[in-house]
Amino acid sequence: MIRKSTFIPTIQFNKEFVAILVGILGTTIAPQLFFWQASMEVEEMKHKWKHVIINKRIINEMKKDVDFGISFSGLVLYFIILTTGTVSYNSVVRQIDTVEQAAMALKLLAGNLA
Repeated sequence: MIRKSTFIPTIQFNKEFVAILVGILGTTIAPQLFFWQASMEVEEMKHKWKHVIINKRIINEMKKDVDFGISFSGLVLYFIILTTGTVSYNSVVRQIDTVEQAAMALKLLAGNLA
């Protein structure tokens, strides 16, 4: 079920689904925007200061590093969502409106540290 839902998601057009989608996209896209902004600053610097020498090998290594970091953070995000969904689905608390209810839902996973 989890593998199938990973690759073939169920899309719903309701308030809760849109709120979750906005939350996931917001937390995923926001860090990537920092990298985009930094790359735009570098592009602006290239156009302003043509005499500055830039080592292309270092730039390519930085691109690989950023690509790996974004891919790894996406993988971590996937497992955070998977773990949270699995634990909270088995929890007694199904409607979470407060921090206390979220802690109660995660008590199965984290014990008294939740």
